[in-house]
Amino acid sequence: MNPDIVAIQLRGNDIAATSSPNDIFQTLLELQTDLQTADIKEVYFAGKVARGNFGKSPGLTATSFDKQRNKINRLMKTRLNYIKLRVKFQQDYDRDLVHFNNSGLRTQFLSLRRPFFRC
Repeated sequence: MNPDIVAIQLRGNDIAATSSPNDIFQTLLELQTDLQTADIKEVYFAGKVARGNFGKSPGLTATSFDKQRNKINRLMKTRLNYIKLRVKFQQDYDRDLVHFNNSGLRTQFLSLRRPFFRC
């Protein structure tokens, strides 16, 4: 496969209690550079969305997660092709408050395709 366009959906697993939004953003910039070096013409990043369950993330709280998530999204908007996912927390989530339900998956799909089908 030799795609011209790559869309990357970011989720919450790379945010930890001790992670740095700036470091995560730098990793995304490096990924974008690597993909462009591999002749990918356009790279899109879908923003991080809310999350409600932090049981598997020691020390991480909703407040610290949202603070980091919001900063990462702001940084992505400045230097990357950014796609805002229009999912609604809790409405578009399964009971675990981490994964999307059918409504959330549909909203995710429509958000991801929006930049490619503008008329």
